[in-house]
Parts: sequence; structure tokens; C-alpha cells
Amino acid sequence: MLIGSGGLALICTLLGGLYRVHSHGPHMLILVLAAIGCYAMSLAPVTWVVISEIFPNKVRGAAMSVAVTALWIACFLPPTPFLG
Repeated sequence: MLIGSGGLALICTLLGGLYRVHSHGPHMLILVLAAIGCYAMSLAPVTWVVISEIFPNKVRGAAMSVAVTALWIACFLPPTPFLG
């Protein structure tokens, strides 16, 4: 997880610097794909592990179905603008 988080931090920093100088090209695509890969190998699976481990055994099946449904609904909702 630390290596994945460090990789994401490095890649996002590089992407931010390249966006700042208005860079474009295949190197940007490679960096974005590398960021997706780092996330998929390190932080993304943690969500599913946490969801499966936080509930007691008696209610785990029902609770996981509710939690996963809520997660999917939250992922599909459009982002709302900051109103403050």
C-alpha cells in the first residue's frame, strides 16, 4: 500500500507539473495509465477488504449487500458543486 500510494503521489505530481506547462502527448496517457495501475494494485482492493471485515459474522451477508449497494449508488451519482 505504501509503494502504491507513493507511486500515485509521484505520478500525480508529474501530471500536475506537465499540465502546468501545457504538455500533451503520449507521455501523459502513459502517466494516467500508470496512475490507474498503481491505484488498482494498492488502494482499490482495500475498500472491499474493509467492507467484508467491519461487520459481525451474523449480519455480514446482509450488511455487505447494503454497503456495496450504497457504494455503487454513490459511485454513479453525479458530483455536486461546492455550495459553500
